[in-house]
Amino acid sequence: MENASKALLMAGSVLLAMLIITALVLMYNSIIGLRQEEASSDEIQKLADYNRQIETFNEDEIYGPELLSLSNLIEDYNARQAGLKGYTAITFEVDIKDESYTATNVYIKKNNYSGSELKKAFDELEKEVKQLKLDKVTFNGKNLGKTAQEISGMRREAKESLIAEKFGYDLRYNDQRDRVDILVDELTNNESVIRYVNLNEEMVTFRNTKFKRDSFKYDANGRVISVKFSK
Repeated sequence: MENASKALLMAGSVLLAMLIITALVLMYNSIIGLRQEEASSDEIQKLADYNRQIETFNEDEIYGPELLSLSNLIEDYNARQAGLKGYTAITFEVDIKDESYTATNVYIKKNNYSGSELKKAFDELEKEVKQLKLDKVTFNGKNLGKTAQEISGMRREAKESLIAEKFGYDLRYNDQRDRVDILVDELTNNESVIRYVNLNEEMVTFRNTKFKRDSFKYDANGRVISVKFSK
């Protein structure tokens, strides 16, 4: 009889333990499910916020820097939506046909770009312009102590003084002044100086260009799915 009582107690203990474990598992699954729903809801809200931000660029015309901002937003949106079902990635296209974007342009030319391609081209352009603003120009074996940006903005008289100082010419003598004049012309057409002038103009042109909206398409749920601008 005593053994039977012990057996019943053990069976009851095991059953109680199983019930407690089952309850804990159900509670855990419920909490996990709730957190997943909250996370999914938060992510969907973030994507909706992105969509509203993207829609602010739905204007007849926007400037070059605004195109780059739009490209950043669309890239972020596409990266976030990739793991969610039912969301279509946004396509972004910029078609440049304007004659101001000549064949001499180095980075941003007459071409059809995706948003990311255009952003990459501008980033590389901006990076080189910044570097040319920092590097001192070496001319005829001499470090002039001036950047391409500084030299491009100098008046001729200032260039004459710079050349005379660096190369030891005396501008009071005509023969030496004639030599300085030749060197000033060469410096004005120095490769680094000319490249800075051209690249800086390319960058300024892009920043000041107004691009026309060709299309801003939405899906049935009101989400942006396709954007196109042109010039």
